[in-house]
Amino acid sequence: GDCIFVNGNTLHQSFQKPESPATVSLITAFHPQIFRQILSEDLYTAYFETFLQHTSGFLIDQTLPCGSKIIHLLQDLAGFDKTQPGYELLYLRQLFSIWYETMEYMKETLDMNHTPDLQKSNSTAAKRMLAYIYEHYDQKLVINDLMQAANLSRSECFRCFNRYIGISPVEYINNYRLAQSTLLLSNTDMSILEVCLACGFSSSSYYGKLFKQHYGVSPLTYRKHARLTE
Repeated sequence: GDCIFVNGNTLHQSFQKPESPATVSLITAFHPQIFRQILSEDLYTAYFETFLQHTSGFLIDQTLPCGSKIIHLLQDLAGFDKTQPGYELLYLRQLFSIWYETMEYMKETLDMNHTPDLQKSNSTAAKRMLAYIYEHYDQKLVINDLMQAANLSRSECFRCFNRYIGISPVEYINNYRLAQSTLLLSNTDMSILEVCLACGFSSSSYYGKLFKQHYGVSPLTYRKHARLTE
């Protein structure tokens, strides 16, 4: 039942505590253009800008009436029936109900002089390194590339990843490449070798080994299963 609001352009991660029972995370991402394209940017300026420019995020207290409303609206949104005629209109109504309750929540709870940020430390360097990985994951990547992208020393580079990402740079790069490879396996007819090379791996055997460690099956088996479930 916990709910967290994460502001745009904020580096964040979540994980389940080892002793906790299995949980489901419902993530609703609001595109920045939602006000500009559907209504008016003036609405954002009038009702949200003052609050959101002071925070990277906050925990929504479900014991407060407006906090409880936000959580229930999000849960209902996740269960929408997209086959229902006119569901798009109902969906939009739900979205703006969520934003209205969020506005009320921020007015009631946020202190503009001391907002409880999810992340108070400057994460600019981590963002630069991640952006570099996203842009160059299909090429040869070494730690020096990330160091230069963020203007950090080698030790600071590793420290930054450990602090903000929780894993090493190499592990993150491999995980991201593997994730991108699943898209190619599911949506293209590229050979396994072609997928391997397109995602920045130089060895198909190494790629296959990492893939099986991460997903529990070989790339070929993953592809067959993905196509059977389409």
